[in-house]
Amino acid sequence: QVINDEGCRACHNAHASAEKNLLTRKPEELCVSCHDSGDSSFKKVHGGYPVEKRSCTVCHTPHSSAQDKLLKTSTHDPVASAECGSCHAEPSSANPFATIAKGGELCLECHDTDSLTGGGEVQHEPFASGDCISCHDPHTSIHPRLLVTGGDSLCYTCHEEKQQKVLHPHEPLESEKGCLSCHQVHAALHKGLVNKKDGELCFACHAKTQTAGKKFKNKHAPYEEEKCSTCHNPHGSNVAKILTSRADAVCYSCHLELEGEYQKKAIHDPVQKGNCIACHHGHGADDANFLKEKGTKLCAGCHESFMKKELNETVHSPFEEEECLTCHSPHASNIGGMIVEEQGPLCFSCHDELEDNLKAAKSKHGSVQQGQCTECHNPHKSTLESLLLAPSPDLCLTCHEQVKE
Repeated sequence: QVINDEGCRACHNAHASAEKNLLTRKPEELCVSCHDSGDSSFKKVHGGYPVEKRSCTVCHTPHSSAQDKLLKTSTHDPVASAECGSCHAEPSSANPFATIAKGGELCLECHDTDSLTGGGEVQHEPFASGDCISCHDPHTSIHPRLLVTGGDSLCYTCHEEKQQKVLHPHEPLESEKGCLSCHQVHAALHKGLVNKKDGELCFACHAKTQTAGKKFKNKHAPYEEEKCSTCHNPHGSNVAKILTSRADAVCYSCHLELEGEYQKKAIHDPVQKGNCIACHHGHGADDANFLKEKGTKLCAGCHESFMKKELNETVHSPFEEEECLTCHSPHASNIGGMIVEEQGPLCFSCHDELEDNLKAAKSKHGSVQQGQCTECHNPHKSTLESLLLAPSPDLCLTCHEQVKE
């Protein structure tokens, strides 16, 4: 009524004040300037407690409310019914605002432990220690369930690290339910305050991923065991697919022996960039190595233009038959071109007749003797016969320059 009659200046100064919020006087003095604390109705509605000595805004909102008596939106039942003695000492005692029990013991006088835990044995630390008021206001609140602040911001008061912005946030955290999309508040059946195990919890939303996985002939162990958080961060990540780290770091955390094996002179670009999932499925596949495609279809994903066959080209047999791994290592090699062994032995493993001729010959071409076949031949394709890099004599003159003179 006072706002209707006198407006904002009934309580606030327009320009400046010695009190917070531009109040015209101290809060406890301001309220009783209108509400007579000695009046019998005042005493009755407050259960006889000397509330005039405390801040009225503990229970009341000073401007407007949908609740009677300007009580805040969420009101503890004893407060709403003026039964302050349910929690506090007698109003006539020396310390009337002292509680009749300490911490959580007081709350459990009314709130049943079993109903709060829901059978969960993994308890939230504040709940386990009886520190209920770290999350709940014992009197009133503008937030549901007497929470001291709203939404995820309450969780972030302790779990500040989870508030950090990431490039790829987990969608539930962006939703209205936020943390409560996955977590329980008081207690849960499993570590992390969740009532479902990793896979069961994740597949509740990612049903398509579960369905797709059932078709795999070969499943990745963490996926098959439904240990999603082995590879994924459930709160979000700066890495795509909310991986816990860059793909190779995730893979090497289990396949440690491979990290050193791939540190070689010539490294496949996806391996160099730590992008294992460029070639491998993370959950599983029909292929035993979880490859995304069979044979050179996989290679063509990056090398399609190079692998395209043109008219009038001579094509090396392994290249034509799409057997890339006959010559190349898929991950890394200490030999240029990522080949599986030195050029000479590699080429002679198919062209053994040339090796026999070389052994019997009295005169040997230097490049052939040194096993440098690609100085003259293209190992993939050429418009010239015998996969030559250039026609004669141009090819020969690239090395034998003195013949030009």
